[in-house]
Amino acid sequence: MSPGEGANPNAGLIVGEAACLVVDTRMTHPFGRAIADAVRRVTALPWTVVNTHGHFDHCFGNHAFLPAEIWGHERCAEMLRRDGPVKRAYFAAGAEPPLAAELAAVEI
Repeated sequence: MSPGEGANPNAGLIVGEAACLVVDTRMTHPFGRAIADAVRRVTALPWTVVNTHGHFDHCFGNHAFLPAEIWGHERCAEMLRRDGPVKRAYFAAGAEPPLAAELAAVEI
């Protein structure tokens, strides 16, 4: 399976009284921006992001939410620091354009 083929993970939104929580941000900055735009159609409240785990298709869209706080288990952050650049290159190399370029441009 190539990157993006069948990779359509869930993302979530929890809206509170003073803030909202975005759960996972998908696999690229454009996917993350699409989630951010969808959130803004629902609420203008400040957001915090939580990554359920460190797989690329759940958190490579984080950049679209900066400077928000991004939360995850310490092993998730460790995995992104250690393996993120390698995974970015691997999935970008196996993807079709334009997804390959979007993956290559991900800031981890």
